[in-house]
Amino acid sequence: MAVTPELLIIGAVAGIAGLTLLAVRRAAGRPYDAATALLPPAQRGLLDALQTALAPDFVVFPRVRLGDVVRVRRRTRGRRRQVALARIADVSLGFVVCSAEDFETLAVVEIEERGHRSEAERARDRLIDSVLGAAGLPVVRVTAAQTYDATALRDAVLGSLRREEPHDVAPAAPPGTATGLNAGVVARGSDAGAMARARLVALRDAALRRLRRTPPRTQTLVALAAGGLVLATGAAWLLRHGPSSRPALAPPISVRELAPAPDARPTLRDTLDGLLKRSADDKPRPLPAAPPRPKAPPEPTAAPPEPPREIVGWREEKVPGKPLEQCLGPDREMNPDVVRCRTGYTQRVPIYR
Repeated sequence: MAVTPELLIIGAVAGIAGLTLLAVRRAAGRPYDAATALLPPAQRGLLDALQTALAPDFVVFPRVRLGDVVRVRRRTRGRRRQVALARIADVSLGFVVCSAEDFETLAVVEIEERGHRSEAERARDRLIDSVLGAAGLPVVRVTAAQTYDATALRDAVLGSLRREEPHDVAPAAPPGTATGLNAGVVARGSDAGAMARARLVALRDAALRRLRRTPPRTQTLVALAAGGLVLATGAAWLLRHGPSSRPALAPPISVRELAPAPDARPTLRDTLDGLLKRSADDKPRPLPAAPPRPKAPPEPTAAPPEPPREIVGWREEKVPGKPLEQCLGPDREMNPDVVRCRTGYTQRVPIYR
């Protein structure tokens, strides 16, 4: 069969159609495309303003899952745990403010668009407020705008760390106020003492939040342990320094009692007479005689040995048998001696003169 140009054209069209169909099927199995940008322009402007206002004490992360910021408590089990996990599974937060030292989550910043908000958006806001409020994390809501005041943003975030309640920020800076990077530089360079105090307050509030996030059972145990330590310390102090542990003091002695009476002072003659009398009484006395030692009892005399007796003959004597229990030895085995003891035997007895 001859190959004509028409057949070549038909074959080429069929091959192109097959390759196109194969590419379409492969694309249907992997329905993904790269996103154009992670953040829209409005959120990028707010992220730049937050980074400028909160640096270098804090770091800001955009688009963080709510499930990465909070967790379901361990004592929540069964269906309640599944429902709690499902509520926060598909929710993302706008911006998360963390400490620059240990990346601890401190606050959440949400951006609100101008205009009418749908019921789904309001329900999402209520869910975020309830979940983060239960976890002890403050929420700062910022209205979308073209520019943001860095000083106002920093004051709002630090104020929420102190109060831990949703806080709103004005959308735009007042006229004549620097915005962006210049505002952050002016705010940080104008009052270094205020910045240091704000940092100390933020650290204190972070410690208080850690304490509030501790489970109630752990807080109760810590409170009981602290109370027991205080009571034990007080009891030890009372036992050591209390009135019962102090020794009784002798009554005070007056100077008149210590000094002798005028007419009771000894004279020199009385002193010499007393020394002579003492020397006469101190003559050596004879020692008492030692008691006599007891005499030892006399030793018993040994009896004289009996003279040997002379055997004049022998006689037969019948020994009766004994019960089997008396004849068995410790090993309880039958042997000729046991049989002889059981049946009885005859023995020879000497006859003396």
